[in-house]
Amino acid sequence: MHNGLDQKPYWPTYCRCTSTFEGSPINPPTRLSPTEVFHRRTARLSTVRTRVQSAAGPLLFSALPRRASRKLLLKYVRFDEARLADVRVYRAETVGDIKAALTLLHDVYTTVGIIKPNEARLHVTKYNALPTTMIFVAKKGDRVVGTLSMVLDTDLGLPADSTHRAEVDSLRAQGLALAEVVGTACASEYRGSGLVLYLYRIMVHSALRANLDRVVMRAAPKGALLYEELMVCQRLGATRPDPLLNNKPFAALTLDLQTCADRAVRRFDGLVPYVKTPHYYFFGKDLPQLEVPDTFTVTTQRREAVASLLCARHDLFRSLPTNERVYYRSILPEVDFSCLLPSVPI
Repeated sequence: MHNGLDQKPYWPTYCRCTSTFEGSPINPPTRLSPTEVFHRRTARLSTVRTRVQSAAGPLLFSALPRRASRKLLLKYVRFDEARLADVRVYRAETVGDIKAALTLLHDVYTTVGIIKPNEARLHVTKYNALPTTMIFVAKKGDRVVGTLSMVLDTDLGLPADSTHRAEVDSLRAQGLALAEVVGTACASEYRGSGLVLYLYRIMVHSALRANLDRVVMRAAPKGALLYEELMVCQRLGATRPDPLLNNKPFAALTLDLQTCADRAVRRFDGLVPYVKTPHYYFFGKDLPQLEVPDTFTVTTQRREAVASLLCARHDLFRSLPTNERVYYRSILPEVDFSCLLPSVPI
């Protein structure tokens, strides 16, 4: 029906693909083409399928016989030899390598919503800035395409203390030498190539050479099963949100460095050929491009890198509690903290 002002009629229309009512007394509703309807419905089905798989995946694996589920999980262990042939993996020491690693980490973490972006484009924390933290990089030519950090337990503790303090303290009470794996990231074109396992392998061998007993790591709940089965890790407490990482939920795990090699052999013995097992990729396969460090002393280059990180993210370090700023000053006496941390007691 038209009114006296000759306005367009009112068409109340229910749009099933958007689940909203459209239409107004002024403008008619926007009609979607069959192609647009198809794409919207396909996207919604894909979202539902992903959510169901994320929720039901661990239940489905647990319902299978143990050997069958492990054989299925081995499909996640794959390497693209061609893409990884020219990649060099080593412990970063220079300012350039460390900043490139933390820039990659910043970009990946902001993309998935773990952290908020910052102007410096560096994911610097009070843990990865420590000179004792080992930052490993995977480098293709002059470009860092992957990174992983191993934080040694110090007076500042470990990142997992924010969610699993009681469990980590129980390990400390046993007199175990601890470290935590954090900050794992790969460039988009290297995801699914096996590069992450290269990074974990150099971490494991470096931890063994450093005479560590246990490595703590945290993972998204849906990924924890891979760590438990493929890396023979053990759960450490319940899944909890981390307030320092946008309240994302994390499952904590621990890797017993003294027994992991033997356990990996027994777990997959006779299940598949040895060259397809995690033990082969972590301990048996010859990977000359992985340069495991021989010594673990803090070099002058590493200290210079710490000073550079302090300058780049001085806002972060100014916000640290007094006792933590004092600790930084005690381990880095050569660094001038006067302009960065003016409130640190002398």
